[in-house]
Amino acid sequence: MALIAALTIPSVITFKQQYVVSELYALQSTIWYLQQQAIAENKQKTILFNSSEHFYESAQEKHKLSRYVKFDIIPGVLGPPSHPQKQLKKAFTCKENKLVITPEGIISPGTIYLVDDKKQFLYAITVPIAGVSFTRLYYYRNKQWHVYI
Repeated sequence: MALIAALTIPSVITFKQQYVVSELYALQSTIWYLQQQAIAENKQKTILFNSSEHFYESAQEKHKLSRYVKFDIIPGVLGPPSHPQKQLKKAFTCKENKLVITPEGIISPGTIYLVDDKKQFLYAITVPIAGVSFTRLYYYRNKQWHVYI
């Protein structure tokens, strides 16, 4: 029994971590897609985040997170990832829990935090304040933020 547990527990942890990473990439792809669409159509696009029901939506689609993933934080973690100074208080730092993308492709700044259902793995996607809009991905391990490549 001990051998089976020793082999199974790490795979369950990796399994849940991969769900968070998958959702992180899906969100990043949605942001990139809407940025390109905003430029091509010369129209503002918006992504709205719902932390209580764990979904995000735009005019084109609504995406519910996997049952193993939530918009949330791990208590005691400092943020934002690029310059952690203050204790995180909520899953979104973007204004009104939404990202707005202008017709020029500029994305409103903010950070969105994703955790697994047991709050073992914390990941973040950030849109820094910059002249050119882009996203950065991070993960939290050993009390430090790391760039996710």
